[in-house]
Amino acid sequence: MGDLVQSFTRQDQNKSQSENLTVYRGLKLSNGQLEELRKNVGKLLLTNGFITATVLRSNALKFARKSIQSTDIVDAILEIELTTKDVNKHVLVTDMDKCAEFASQDDIVFDLAAVFHLDNIEFHENIWIIKMSISTEEKLILEKYIKDTHKKNNNLSIPILFGRLMLDMGHWNQSQTYFERLLIDANDLDQAWIEHSLGEIHSCKSEWPVAHQYYDRAYDRMNDPKQVHIKDSALVLSDIGETLYAEGKYDEAMSFHTRALTIRKENFPPDHVHIATSLRNIGEILSEQKKYNEAYVNFQESLKILEKYYNGSHIDMAKCLISIGLYFREQRDHKKALEYHQQALSIYERYYPLGHVSMASTLNNIAYILFRQDQCDEAIATHHRALKMQKKCYPFDHINIADHLCTLGILNYALDNYEAALENFQQSSSIHQQYYTSGHAEQICVLNNIGIVLGKLDKFNDAMDYHRQALAIQEKYYPSYQGTVAETLDLIAVALYNQMKYEEALSYHRQALTILNNYYSMNHADIAFTLAYIGDVLAQQEKFDEALESYQQALTILEKSCPYSLNDIANSLTLIGFNFVNQNKFDESIEYFQKALEKQKCYYGSDHPNIANTLINIGDTLRCQKKFDEAIEYHRKALAIQEKYYPLGHSSIATTMNQIAFILEDENKYDEAFHYYQQVNSVLTKLEKNYPSYQLQIANSLRNISNVLYLQDKNEEAFEYQQRALSIREKFLPPDHADIANIYIDISRSLHEQGKYADAREFQQRALAVQEKFNPLNQLHRAARYNEIGHTFAREKNYDEAIRFYQQALDIREIFDPTSHNDIVILLNNISDVYQQQLKYDDALVCQKRALRIREIGDPSNCSHVANILNNIGNILREQQKYNEALGYYQQVLAIWEEFYSSDHRNIITCLNNIARVFSDEEKYNDALVYRQRVLTIREEHESSDYQEIANDLNNVAHTYLNLNEYDKALEMYQRALSIREQFCTSNQVDIADSLENISHLRQQQQKYDEAVDLAHQAQKIYETLYPDGHLSIVSCLDRIGRILSQQEQYEKAFECQEQALAIREKCDPNNHADIGRSINDMGVMLYHQGKYDKAFEFYQKALIHYEEDYPSSCVGMLTTLVNISLIYRMQSDYDEALDTLRRVLIIRKERCPLEYSSIAKNIQDMGDIFYEQFEYENAFESYQEALFIIEKHYPMDHIEIASCLQSMAVMCNATADFDRAIQCFERCLCIREASLPKDDRSIIETLMYLSQVQRNQNQHKLSLTYEMNCCLMRMKFLPTERESIGDSLIHMAKSYEHLNKPKLALDYYKQALNLYKDYLPDGHENQIDMEINIERLTKEMAA
Repeated sequence: MGDLVQSFTRQDQNKSQSENLTVYRGLKLSNGQLEELRKNVGKLLLTNGFITATVLRSNALKFARKSIQSTDIVDAILEIELTTKDVNKHVLVTDMDKCAEFASQDDIVFDLAAVFHLDNIEFHENIWIIKMSISTEEKLILEKYIKDTHKKNNNLSIPILFGRLMLDMGHWNQSQTYFERLLIDANDLDQAWIEHSLGEIHSCKSEWPVAHQYYDRAYDRMNDPKQVHIKDSALVLSDIGETLYAEGKYDEAMSFHTRALTIRKENFPPDHVHIATSLRNIGEILSEQKKYNEAYVNFQESLKILEKYYNGSHIDMAKCLISIGLYFREQRDHKKALEYHQQALSIYERYYPLGHVSMASTLNNIAYILFRQDQCDEAIATHHRALKMQKKCYPFDHINIADHLCTLGILNYALDNYEAALENFQQSSSIHQQYYTSGHAEQICVLNNIGIVLGKLDKFNDAMDYHRQALAIQEKYYPSYQGTVAETLDLIAVALYNQMKYEEALSYHRQALTILNNYYSMNHADIAFTLAYIGDVLAQQEKFDEALESYQQALTILEKSCPYSLNDIANSLTLIGFNFVNQNKFDESIEYFQKALEKQKCYYGSDHPNIANTLINIGDTLRCQKKFDEAIEYHRKALAIQEKYYPLGHSSIATTMNQIAFILEDENKYDEAFHYYQQVNSVLTKLEKNYPSYQLQIANSLRNISNVLYLQDKNEEAFEYQQRALSIREKFLPPDHADIANIYIDISRSLHEQGKYADAREFQQRALAVQEKFNPLNQLHRAARYNEIGHTFAREKNYDEAIRFYQQALDIREIFDPTSHNDIVILLNNISDVYQQQLKYDDALVCQKRALRIREIGDPSNCSHVANILNNIGNILREQQKYNEALGYYQQVLAIWEEFYSSDHRNIITCLNNIARVFSDEEKYNDALVYRQRVLTIREEHESSDYQEIANDLNNVAHTYLNLNEYDKALEMYQRALSIREQFCTSNQVDIADSLENISHLRQQQQKYDEAVDLAHQAQKIYETLYPDGHLSIVSCLDRIGRILSQQEQYEKAFECQEQALAIREKCDPNNHADIGRSINDMGVMLYHQGKYDKAFEFYQKALIHYEEDYPSSCVGMLTTLVNISLIYRMQSDYDEALDTLRRVLIIRKERCPLEYSSIAKNIQDMGDIFYEQFEYENAFESYQEALFIIEKHYPMDHIEIASCLQSMAVMCNATADFDRAIQCFERCLCIREASLPKDDRSIIETLMYLSQVQRNQNQHKLSLTYEMNCCLMRMKFLPTERESIGDSLIHMAKSYEHLNKPKLALDYYKQALNLYKDYLPDGHENQIDMEINIERLTKEMAA
């Protein structure tokens, strides 16, 4: 190199003598290179070697415009302005006279010391012009460099200084060649410094073994007894330490740095730069040991020395500033970390050429800090600059590239580009393996990063393997670095958490916590993060109080140790908020989310995606409270921030739109939800062009669209979207992926709703096969699938199979995850539900009581879980008609909610409604009304925006008024509900139609049939508009209209309505045999009313066929039809067939509905009636007596039915002349009726009539007269229009007086009867004639 410079210098005579000179150089630049230069206008540029130019612009243009095949290349010219001084100082000139002859641009050569100032960049005449000039600053920089270097090491000669200048500028290869030449003729001292410099060069190139060889030689020379340079040897020891540090051998490095510091303190003043260097080096090792506070003390002391020593900026200061910046980064004070790095970068930009490795490394650090600040776009741009610089300095597989690839992986991870992140980390790991033969801290970091990404890709076992590899390296090579060991233990725990192995995860987190508590002070941020992890696991185990304690400890530590890390504090507050959400403590959760929002606004300013995330959290919580309008408002604020922050689109925008759609789904605004889901699909489709990985999110959006269609009963359309989603997932996911199993389950449900049960079953089995292939050893996944299959069987009403699969799932849970109380309880609930469907209430109760014991033992502090099970028990007891017991359980539930969760208004409302239902079942409607009104009051006060539920509550109050026959109040409530639905829930036309049906039913009860029919028709029109292809809601309206027409005795029109209803039902729900049977039965009833008994009988038989298809689930409808059949048999006097039919009814009731005692008793009474019609009085009496026994046992307060049975028994006794027993039954009946019925009730008159008759039959005319007289007086008072019955009573009294030999009184009653008959009977009626004969007969007898 020296010869080359001299050859140029010899051409001195050809230098231009002009005052100013402009030279040019044509070149090709990539767009990226051009953009990088444009960013650095106004800054200094150093070249990586000699640069040539020409005085002829035309020559430069020819080179610039040479044609090449590339679309990313632009033409450019360097235009360099020179003064005479510049030319004399920096230009080595060839023969300028020949430049015109040869089209070259190498007639001007700049020396290595030339520093250029980038003045401007312009685009002119289709070429980029880069204007530069020689900088005057380089002299000052160079002079300062030489001065500072001499001050540090005054033994360095000028040739060595020149070589070190190249080294420091990053020209390692040139510097290496230079020093290797110098080494040939060097003296002993220079030889030591040259070998030291070569060691440093090889260390910079990460050629550490060679570096050690040169360092060892240099050290040996400096310690040679002939020329001892002890203080200089400290520099070699220090550099050996730095090389060992780069190799990850921190303990050895610490030993060398400590030795160097000892020597320096002995040989240099305390404020010498070498001492500052040693302090910084030791601080960096302390940082690796996570002893950050000790490290920071060293860094501060080092910087203080450097500032005093250099009295201005210097490269050494930049290194120290970076160390301090990294300290603040680890302390989560990212603002300060960024400030220190930017100060360092400013120094590097002044001293080093553009693209120096130190600048690249600093930019890489800045990118990571920006990532920590959640400024991903800036981080990516900064990292792009850094990586570009590094690739110019190093080959693609250099160890320093590995660090940049790792940062790139982190940024891709932040953008959810997990596959790309994994590739980056694996590339980084591959480079590490080439350089690090033993364990290295960087390897640990990358292995853990790979594990984290694999976890995101649901490859949990692979993730665990990588974390364990990292832990093995730590335990072997860094056993004392307990802070980093704890980090890896936490990551292993996270992998276990993702596999739902919560106890194991908790064990690892607690190991980490113990280590950290022993390693750090009590207020270290790492302790806070581990406590937060522990809180996550406890929350997943539903140990919310313990989780809250961990979260709050974490928050306290962060507030004390990192008060400036507001984003971390906000995250901690958010975790507490979620913990309250999990406990349904929504007000408390919103309070914490709001606190988090305040911290974020202070930290980010406004319009940051993390602020949007917190707004979404608040919106989600309001959604849980059913405050849908407020929830949507928060989500829309979040969406506005995201759309502003990501103008070109982003997956988070799609996620927020999804959340809005979910809320609209909750409000049953399916069309609006569908619209948002379509927008989501559109956003993702656009993003997919640049990010193919978004295909899976597109699949998710298709699945959401299918779900909303499924909710609208548009199952065929839903099926189409599910197939599209499946197609994408099968393309981009392995065949045994869980998401494929999930879409199989969705498809099975759509097929089931279409009645395609065999196909549905096939997809369920395919889902199970995928799960078992995906992870054959994961029994918990199998349990989840068995549970899903159980659901399918339950929906198909195949209850035995449902229980079989639920039980298998339960067995797996109890064996493999016995501490997962929540999942076990869910399965017990599922089994209980099926038993309830089978009417096996005692078995259902056993399951619920098992669940209750699990909750009380496993999580006694969580009263909400206990309350839920007590509520379930109450529901079962209510089904068993054990109302008092059910009420007791519901009251316990209410007490729990009101005492422990007073703000959980929704669960309190549920409990109040359950109590109201019990009172309604008992026909205690006034009591029910009290609770229904309480519900309405709570809802209007605390959930005033939940119009849908308020309307439902108004309907419930109205139903209760209807049962109380308070029609005006019921109508007012129904109309209020309708008004709310029409005003605030216009998109939910189904509910509006429901309100119209309710009012129609009320008008029907009021016998305002025309108005009732009109309202039902209005509801029908709404349904027909919503469902032009037919729907079961239309069937409901037609059924209602049919019943109203039947009440109006318009049986033919009613039959036509039922016929239309049947056609729609058979089209829309062809496999629902029970409901089809009911429609056919109703049509038979219409024919029966028209006296078309044979035709009615045919319809009943058809209905029976359908019921038998769905038996036993259809047993209620089947019983109704069998009873109707028995009525026709009775009409046709075919009593044996009628009895056989009723016996079949009785058998079914006792088997399938054993608790419906009232229906069983009525069944037996009907059989008694038939026996009576057959004159089989003894059998009839026994039937009535059996019915009486059942009613008195189970319904002792049902006075009406008890009296009815007693009267029927008495009639049988009277028929068999068992008068005493007949009188006994009649008298009991009369006592009950007089005590329990209004005094004007007809049945009291009837019983008095029967008693009178029986007494007459016994010739007890005096007693008969008493009963008959009371009967007559009641008829005259309460039934004055029933004159024939009054006349009958007068005649019976007259006959009794005759038997008592009181003819005068007898004659008087005959005359009263005659006068009565004359008032309403035609002349000559036989009753008049009979009375006239009796009067004439008695008159003659009395005269005689």
